[in-house]
Amino acid sequence: MCKVLFAATVARAAPSRDFFPDVLKRLGDQLGACTPEDLSRALFALVKLSSVSGLDPRCQDLLPPLLGTVLQAVESSLPVADVASLARLHSAAASALISSSETKKEEMKQLAEETSRLMHARLEEASPAHLTAFVRHWDLVPAPSGAFREALVAQAIRQLYFFDEDHLSRLLEGVTRLAASSKDETLLASVDELFRRAEEEATTEQAFFSPESCLRIFASLVRYGEVRPEAPRNRERLVVALCNYLTGVDSVAAVSSDGASDPEELWVKEDEDLPLLFFAEDAKGFSLREDSALDRDSANESRLQALSAASYIRLLGALRELGVRGGVLLSRVAQLLHMKRYDLTDAQQEAAAEICASLGLEFQLEKPSGSSA
Repeated sequence: MCKVLFAATVARAAPSRDFFPDVLKRLGDQLGACTPEDLSRALFALVKLSSVSGLDPRCQDLLPPLLGTVLQAVESSLPVADVASLARLHSAAASALISSSETKKEEMKQLAEETSRLMHARLEEASPAHLTAFVRHWDLVPAPSGAFREALVAQAIRQLYFFDEDHLSRLLEGVTRLAASSKDETLLASVDELFRRAEEEATTEQAFFSPESCLRIFASLVRYGEVRPEAPRNRERLVVALCNYLTGVDSVAAVSSDGASDPEELWVKEDEDLPLLFFAEDAKGFSLREDSALDRDSANESRLQALSAASYIRLLGALRELGVRGGVLLSRVAQLLHMKRYDLTDAQQEAAAEICASLGLEFQLEKPSGSSA
């Protein structure tokens, strides 16, 4: 029953209106037979359900007492929980703590602290997914002890070559958030190593980075640049590689109004040997050009289309902070943002218009319904 509830909650789907009320009732009757893994799945699902708007009134009545009962069972099972269950429980506690709903905040805080303590002793058993689960909300949940924090990051770095792009980008996101707020020199040194690995991975021929992962890495680099201003320029190969990857063409080009390359804005110089970059010499000097050998446009375009309108705003904002000007990627993102502008609130539209204007891109504000022309 726990697995059924967990799967339906993660998928955000139910076969009928009665599904969740029935499953919650049956879960309450079967808690005594649940394993620690079952309980971790149940708690995760209950926390997620608690934050759903428009939930069936029957679920709203069943959830609070059931959540309390499951929490008590979880506390008893913690000493025998495996690392996967600890990671899932920590994610549930973190989600509850940052949720706007009143979801046993004090108990969830204690759970976050206890799962961190238990994981500290078992870090060598943890996979990249487990490690990332603990890092993800470091800036929002009770601060982990310095010893646990350093040990977890050190273990992650030892396993870096086992991290896929999704886990690597999430690891960077969590560690840069904490490093930016704490100014911890040990963490800052770890961030350098994480970006080095991301750059190494992004510049291989077999690289795969989803748009979501690219956005996390760009945002992490911007955040890190607030502490180490030289960091974005030191990682220009990473930025260029991800921009190229997202579009399949050479997409980073800073061009002044007369068409000549601006040396203050164009990071990539003609003598650099970067993968997937091609240069053409004309009367005005060197500039980036497209090459017919790069036949990935349609595939990468579909990847970009998977992002939400709000994500396009964040992506444009991050690229602006990283000094990217002109090029195919910015134009395509602006076009896709325009297509999805109806999904934006008025405030988001204002933000989109400001960012696009600063990048020399067009964005048409959508007039509120009912307004006159």
